[in-house]
Formats: sequence, structure tokens, C-alpha cells
Amino acid sequence: MCYHVSFKAKAHDLIKAFDAPFPEANQVQEFYHANGFNLPKLPALVNDPTGRKLELIRWGYIPDDIESIDEAKTVARKRLNARSEAVWFNSYKEAIFNNRCIIPVSGFFESKHVGKEKIPHYIHPKENKFFNLIGLHHKWIDPVNKSEIDSFAILTGPANELMASIHNSAKRMPLMIDSNQIEMWLDPGLSKQDIKALMKPCDDRNMAAYPISKIFSKPKVDSNIPEIIEPISIPTLFD
Repeated sequence: MCYHVSFKAKAHDLIKAFDAPFPEANQVQEFYHANGFNLPKLPALVNDPTGRKLELIRWGYIPDDIESIDEAKTVARKRLNARSEAVWFNSYKEAIFNNRCIIPVSGFFESKHVGKEKIPHYIHPKENKFFNLIGLHHKWIDPVNKSEIDSFAILTGPANELMASIHNSAKRMPLMIDSNQIEMWLDPGLSKQDIKALMKPCDDRNMAAYPISKIFSKPKVDSNIPEIIEPISIPTLFD
């Protein structure tokens, strides 16, 4: 699962990293903690008939059969993630072939279960500026006012060794790819076999993690603050 991410980059960092235009560059918002249930807009790299470009896209996938904006918000909060094993058989089955995207994030958050306690962790790249999370996007048209909302879901899969030790309840993780695989992922002509080959858990060589403040888990406290991604020490029996 992946419901919480951090995005601390400037628009020009993305334009340079992905060598792509970004028409909405002046609207980019940085997040120390972006909570998916708030349905934030995040930058995503997409490939459409005009070519590869960066766009601000709403987190939370909205399928075609939604009839109102209120229903769209409810459904979107249930579709922050898409299980990679099931995308061939559900409402993502067209997007997996036609609307794949990259969601660059500075890191993401997950909690480790220790007895009855949940200890939040921040997971970030060791060297690179971003994790290239892979996802699916779709443009939903509001049948009432005909406005268009582009939305996305992050693809998830079985956890690698590091993430299995942190997300030790469900043992899932967001799927991500190396920068040299981006062009292939966005290729509209990619075969099902090649898509499956890219939807594999990455190894953890470029991943680091540490525990963070439990403010992260308090819904009534603003956790979109610099302190939320600062490491804390966990007391042991010998402290």
C-alpha cells in the first residue's frame, strides 16, 4: 500500500530530470507529507498524442461510470492504489495498456507493527532525488458540468526485503522503476509481457528508511511540516 508520500522538488528539477515540458510548472506544490485521502494534485509524467510531458494530476483514480463529483471523491479515496496483480481484470484494464504514468516522489511513508504499536517510517532514495513510482491515470468527465479531471492510482506489489521488514502486516509496497526504464514504461506499444516484466518489486539497494514522529498518525494534527521527515530514535530496553 502507499497512501502517503513526500514531494520536495521544484518544477525545474522535474523538467531537467525527465527532459519534458511542464505547462503547469508554476502551480506545483511541495509536500513534506501529502496524504492521499486529501486527494492532492501531484506531478506525473505521461505520454499522450502530443508527446511526453509533465502534468499535475489528482491522486485517486476515477473510473468512467461515476455519475457525480461527490461520488468521484468517495471512489477516488478507495482507489489511491491499484494492485498490479489485478489490473488485467478490473476497471484498470484499459489504463494498463493505454494510460501508464510515472509519479516522482521524494519518499513515502509506511508504518511498522511492533506488538500493539505502529511506528511510522519514512522511506527515501539513498542517492537519487526521486523514486519513479509507476501508476495508471484516467481522464474522467463530470456528466453534470462536463469538466475533466485527470486522476491516478499508484501500482503496488509484493514488498522487497526492506519493505517487508517495515510494512510487516500486509508486506506490500509501491512499485517503482529505474530512470532507464521510463521510456519503455510509457511506450504505448508495450506488450502485456513487457508490462508485467516492469511491474516487479525493485531491490532495496537504493532505498533507506528510518522511524519518524508519531505526529504522522494523528489525523487532527497538521503533519505537512519539515519535522515529519526528520528521523527520531526509538528507545530500547537498554536506554
